[in-house]
Amino acid sequence: MPAEFLQPGSVLFVPPLAGQPADNWWSWVAGTNWRHPDGPDSNITGRDNYPVIHIAFEDARAYATWAGRSLPTEAQFELAARNKRDSRYAWDGNELAPDGHHHANTWQGSFPVEHASEDGHVGLAPVGCFGSNDYGIYDLIGNVWEWTSNWYYPEHDPADTLNPEGPSQQESVSRNHGNAVARVIKGGSYLCAENYCLRFRPAAREAQDSGLGTSHIGFRTVLNPE
Repeated sequence: MPAEFLQPGSVLFVPPLAGQPADNWWSWVAGTNWRHPDGPDSNITGRDNYPVIHIAFEDARAYATWAGRSLPTEAQFELAARNKRDSRYAWDGNELAPDGHHHANTWQGSFPVEHASEDGHVGLAPVGCFGSNDYGIYDLIGNVWEWTSNWYYPEHDPADTLNPEGPSQQESVSRNHGNAVARVIKGGSYLCAENYCLRFRPAAREAQDSGLGTSHIGFRTVLNPE
């Protein structure tokens, strides 16, 4: 095992250089964490309004518990992200950028080598750059993926419809993680493009190794009624 994997760190998005194979854009970088989000020599000065990143699931859940709150379930997140609308996206219509107007921080162009930045952002954007939805919530789509409390299973149980809790840990399986257990992340991120990922739809979901922090996953908490 490479020595850097034995040191605390996290996974950074590193776009391939011109002429390099465009099939791997992640690098484990020792010393990367939420205080040093772009590598060990970076810091969070001036980033007070940015999403926190490089947070593994247990750390996100521990913070939520400390705050007297919880991480949203997959169903809670999707209900809020649907924005009281019945369309492909979280806004009116079935286009990512209706009339050329972007409603979320995503990737425009051919991922991972071409980014037109039509939404005005490269990489993370400050919270609230786009308008709130019908519930007064910001950035449920794009910017960063967000942890949910649900274990991941490739399909939903049709009978699990009333405040669904999802599968148990014993039932969880992710084919993208060697059939290991994983948690559900929702919302897509600034790395989701129309030619790759397409996970910036409220209904979309993805599996994620719960022990791994990355530069495009964050979280939010919810206050549940007692």
